[in-house]
Amino acid sequence: MAYIEPLFFQPLLKPTIWGGDRLAGFKHFPPTRGIGESWEISALSGNETHVAAGHEEGRTLSELIDTYGAALMGAEVMRRYGSRFPLLVKFIDSAQDLSIQVHPSDEMAHRVGFPNGKTEMWYVLESEPGASLVAGFRQTTSVEACRHSIENGTLMQTLARHTTHAGDCFFIPAGRIHSIGAGNLLVEIQQSMDVTYRVYDFGRVDREGHERPLHIEQALEALDYEAQSDYRTHYALRDGSPADLVRCPYFTVRRWSTTQTVRADREGADSFSILVATEGSALLRDAEGGEFGLMAGQTVLIPAATKHVDIVPDAGSTFGFLEVYIA
Repeated sequence: MAYIEPLFFQPLLKPTIWGGDRLAGFKHFPPTRGIGESWEISALSGNETHVAAGHEEGRTLSELIDTYGAALMGAEVMRRYGSRFPLLVKFIDSAQDLSIQVHPSDEMAHRVGFPNGKTEMWYVLESEPGASLVAGFRQTTSVEACRHSIENGTLMQTLARHTTHAGDCFFIPAGRIHSIGAGNLLVEIQQSMDVTYRVYDFGRVDREGHERPLHIEQALEALDYEAQSDYRTHYALRDGSPADLVRCPYFTVRRWSTTQTVRADREGADSFSILVATEGSALLRDAEGGEFGLMAGQTVLIPAATKHVDIVPDAGSTFGFLEVYIA
């Protein structure tokens, strides 16, 4: 089987109405204001990331899948998804609140002509004092009550708002109303889908003075109206051991923080893995002996054929990363 080295992609930087200026420092590109998202790994049509360096430089993720198939994706992942890469990984910097929004489930997405819905998760990297986000309703509600709150301007009072701190994790399944609040820098891992139903956008206008469209009827159909007692993910972190953040049918995410060499091996899953570096720097050594540097702000795709990678933090330092794969 041909050797496929770990794949670093050139990120796609996305200006947004709510974007800030922190991604430049975190990802080490020239100062730029208004960048809301950095798409790290994407195979969405029209928004494909290209390999940044190495033997595959310039190729898209879809081209690599066509060439390497299961060696890149994993046979089980290909059985489930075919040649369509199933995940999208982003960094997000919110200088303003994002819109109040919801994403459709797979079932609804299929009904309206999309290949899949959108379940996602957030891991908070940095949080300004007093920053927060919205996830879920404060109390279980109904379509009629939600519609009424939208019409009479009281929707925000029905939503669960959560103060954020670095290290926080929130799981956002399809159907959960949500919004990233101002002052957050975070990682978003999601199904490969870019459809959002906006419920409320704070009356903002773009440079031409136009409000962004809302999608009230679609949102009311997509929403899960059941409230949860706790929306925050709770986990314990130990040096050199992974902490489970999310395990769902679409992705598994584990957080690592280590001062020692560790081995990431996907727990036997027949899947690629993605490492998102969140703190410090390290040497990545794959099962074939290839060595690559990895530092905070970088994301790397490890092919399924690579059975494991060893992560060697720089001497005397702590290295933090998220490990993502499909179980």
